[in-house]
Amino acid sequence: ITKGVNYVAKIRTGVPWSNWEPWADYFGIADENHMVGYAAYVMAAIVFASLSAFFVRQFAPKARGSGIPEVKTILGGFMMDEVLSAKTLAIKCLGLALSTGAGMSLGKEGPLVHVACCWANILSNFTVKYSHHEGKRREMLSAAAAAGVSTAFGAPLGGVLFS
Repeated sequence: ITKGVNYVAKIRTGVPWSNWEPWADYFGIADENHMVGYAAYVMAAIVFASLSAFFVRQFAPKARGSGIPEVKTILGGFMMDEVLSAKTLAIKCLGLALSTGAGMSLGKEGPLVHVACCWANILSNFTVKYSHHEGKRREMLSAAAAAGVSTAFGAPLGGVLFS
């Protein structure tokens, strides 16, 4: 996710496939007051944010938001379809990279909890112990939520207290 965010953020400031030259130089326009660069920067941010919203709305509506309320609801014992699916995971990662790289003021801490729980749910389907026993699956999701909080904030004890 971090590499995607960095790449998308760098596209806004210049052309990535030609040694990061400014957009005005790429188009061959004299840009003394930097208006072409500014316009390209704003347009790239709008395009990336719009793509993020489009992907979430069209392909995985359950990937919207931080995901923490949904994870807490699932840990409380309720079933929510498609919240922890592979499709939600893929769109969540893509949307997070695009929207953060677009410069939107949002954090990746909350979505990392959702991403960790998606991974735990997907991996739990490969074992009989977790795929057929909902209590064990919730234990694994609780550990994944703690790992997501620990990863996002760099605080292992905070992750344990969260779960």
